[in-house]
Amino acid sequence: MTARLLASLRRDRRGATVVEFAICAPVTLLTMLGIFDMGHNMYTSAIIQGAVQKAARDSTIEGAAGRESELDARVTDLVHQIAPNADLDFSRTAYTSFNDVGEPEDWNDVNGNGACDDGEPFEDANGNGSWDANQGTTGFGGARDAVL
Repeated sequence: MTARLLASLRRDRRGATVVEFAICAPVTLLTMLGIFDMGHNMYTSAIIQGAVQKAARDSTIEGAAGRESELDARVTDLVHQIAPNADLDFSRTAYTSFNDVGEPEDWNDVNGNGACDDGEPFEDANGNGSWDANQGTTGFGGARDAVL
């Protein structure tokens, strides 16, 4: 009786589709959820990047220094629409050109040690009276400045 039952089950194909679906469905669903999550992350990144770039552009126009809180509030509103629990911290650094971003102020290395020591001449690009490893100035800068 058992041998006959096993033989008939071996020939019966009626449940094959259900078994195949049970094997393929989790893999397909996980792949789709991964793609959706990746797409949402890309969308969120693009929106935040656009808001920050617009704020940086708006920070360079004349009279922007008095509207710092308004510019920050616009970026905050946009970010909180997408990521409600996001913590934001704003800082602005202005450079005279894009080539200067992250670059140290020029100096004459008199003693050849590769560092700007006291007494060595340097170009005070940001006007603070001391040599800096980053020549940007904190704040909005001017109309032709690159704002980071």
